[in-house]
Amino acid sequence: MIDYFVNKYFNLPYDDGGKIALSGNVINKILDVLKEDEYLKKLPPKSTGREKYSKESLEKLSIELNFDKYDKKDIIATITEYTAYCIKYAYDNYIKDIDKIIIGGGGAHNKFIMKSLRERYGENVVFTQNEIGYSSDAKEAIAFVVLGFLSLNSMSGNVKSATGAKKDAVLGNITL
Repeated sequence: MIDYFVNKYFNLPYDDGGKIALSGNVINKILDVLKEDEYLKKLPPKSTGREKYSKESLEKLSIELNFDKYDKKDIIATITEYTAYCIKYAYDNYIKDIDKIIIGGGGAHNKFIMKSLRERYGENVVFTQNEIGYSSDAKEAIAFVVLGFLSLNSMSGNVKSATGAKKDAVLGNITL
């Protein structure tokens, strides 16, 4: 959602460091509506992306919530807070006894998201992968290493309850 609206309103691929979000103010009226999304209440494991947040669905959302009447920096701040809220919702509702939260990928570079998470859980709980000695940008590469290891060892790499698959499956083929 963040990347889509940053591209639409600022002609940028993403909010570098969360600078746009940090320059805006959260619109609570919109945030409250976003928080009602039924997807949040779906039990894990779960994953989503452009299949749920397609251009069409995001455009429909922007019309329904009248994004045009608001400052675009405030829209980005609100959507970014919603992203952080989704993370917090999952932790608060599905994970108990949190000792440490480690953020990787693009979110680790977004100061708005990191600030929001640290306000909720504390500076001594929320870390980026970089802060613990691993590259925050290597999340996808590490995932492929794990998938490669599983494939090499003929081990299942899918999570049926998340993907809807009917059976365990080795994900990939090794071709010599």
